Amino acid sequence: MRRPKRSVSPRVNAMESRALPSAATPLLSSHALHAIVHDVKAIVRMLSMTDAVGHARVHLTRLASRIPGGADRLAPAWRYDVGLFNPHTAGSIGPVRHRLLEDLDRFVRGGAGGIGSIGSGPTNPPAPNPGPGQGPGLPVPALSLDSVRIKNTTGLSLLVTVRLRVPQVQQPWITQTIPTQGSPLVAFDFKTATNAFMTIDVRRADGGQSPPPFLNFRLPQPSKGYNGAPFTISLFGPYFNVSPG
Repeated sequence: MRRPKRSVSPRVNAMESRALPSAATPLLSSHALHAIVHDVKAIVRMLSMTDAVGHARVHLTRLASRIPGGADRLAPAWRYDVGLFNPHTAGSIGPVRHRLLEDLDRFVRGGAGGIGSIGSGPTNPPAPNPGPGQGPGLPVPALSLDSVRIKNTTGLSLLVTVRLRVPQVQQPWITQTIPTQGSPLVAFDFKTATNAFMTIDVRRADGGQSPPPFLNFRLPQPSKGYNGAPFTISLFGPYFNVSPG
């Protein structure tokens, strides 16, 4: 009996730099990872032709849900990346594709723990302070001069990005998801001492547009630098509001 002839066509011909991890990962097989990369590129092509950011977010969210832990950790980052696409800016689609693949790479390298921060900032956010009755209470590392702490009181799960506005072409940023319930003060620590000012972007983590995204707000800088200064995200009518304290 003749065995049926099987043909497999490669789904990826060329990869952007660092799109695939250099080492094997327990999260995805090599074949599955190539398939995910192929689908990301297909979604980006669709976005470039239709300018339909909302549809791209939906497709990326579904794609992320195929990866263990991706729905909670990778999907919010992808939804944020797609929001950076500007159909009126030539070449804007390239950086979006690069960020999507970079976030996938970082997520897979980090395992199911996902990506606590994105971009040029630190890759590991500070460990949370153990509360009363939660073990021996190990000392929490001191925050650097270039750090702030953010509290979410909106009742919505938020995707928050803090940028350090240093005088260089690629400015570092940290992105974290701050959950809805029982939000603590979440540290955004660049572990540096430049004393540059910081800006904040606030979006709904589920990709919703109400309240609309709150972008490029300059965080008031204390006279002695941020040093972990606390800020609160709240709602002011139908809009986000960020205030000290």
